[in-house]
Amino acid sequence: MKRFLIVMLILVAIIGLGVWYLVGEGYVSWEKKEIREFRLPDKQAKNILNISAKYDIPWYYLAAWEEEKYDYTQTTSQELEKIAKAWRSILGEQEATEKNLREVMIQEQSQAKVEKVFQIADAYQWQAEPLTQKYAFPFAPDVRKKVSYSNSWGDPRSFGGKRQHEGIDLFAPMETPLVAVTKGKVVKKGWNTLGGWTVTIQDEEHPQFFYYYAHLHHYPEGLEQGDIVTKGQVIGYVGDSGYGPEGTTGKFAPHLHFGMYVRSGYIALQREAVNPYVFLRMWDPDPKK
Repeated sequence: MKRFLIVMLILVAIIGLGVWYLVGEGYVSWEKKEIREFRLPDKQAKNILNISAKYDIPWYYLAAWEEEKYDYTQTTSQELEKIAKAWRSILGEQEATEKNLREVMIQEQSQAKVEKVFQIADAYQWQAEPLTQKYAFPFAPDVRKKVSYSNSWGDPRSFGGKRQHEGIDLFAPMETPLVAVTKGKVVKKGWNTLGGWTVTIQDEEHPQFFYYYAHLHHYPEGLEQGDIVTKGQVIGYVGDSGYGPEGTTGKFAPHLHFGMYVRSGYIALQREAVNPYVFLRMWDPDPKK
């Protein structure tokens, strides 16, 4: 009995040290993040990302400043670049950290306004990390010309009761192959009353993110829940399944419903939907279409 207790204490100590290390290195966090409406317009996103790279200022601070001060309605690309250039001039060789940028912004805005900017920036940093990543479009480049989509986020839906659309519909011919946008784990695969045949992938690099593919025709042979898939790997084919019991098809035109869900923390269970449209536009190999 004494030996058993000693072994258990050693195991608890090892586990405790492991958790302490993971928390200290930032791999695990108990902190909960705000998940807010992602309001950055797709037409301004690329410009903000370009200015961010040019002046080495994180994009989410520029977006938050623009959102809080002008609500994305007044600032031109030239004006935003002027702001970023001014910030970089004040910062000099200093890194554009939250502390340093706070000191810069407080010179132009009230404390309350600055706090609001950092509240928005903190949320966007967490819930929009893949925006700047070289992720794949859910369709391979060689079939992109067959795909059409628009910002259908929030559109009314009635099947199963009145609700809002939590994703983007991308229309393509039946059985067009679909690919994983990034490396990740297949955490769910199977039938859903609304989504038909579906597959959900958890982002390996940013594990708070989940990518949901719905209305599939079928899966590639051998794909199973628990599998690790790579960016660009085929994970399904466009279909028209869903809106009924297992096997229901033909209720709408063939398309992919692409959803993005994010957790408020690494250990949080609940996921909240975010609008994938801007992300798709950034990952689209032919964004003019």
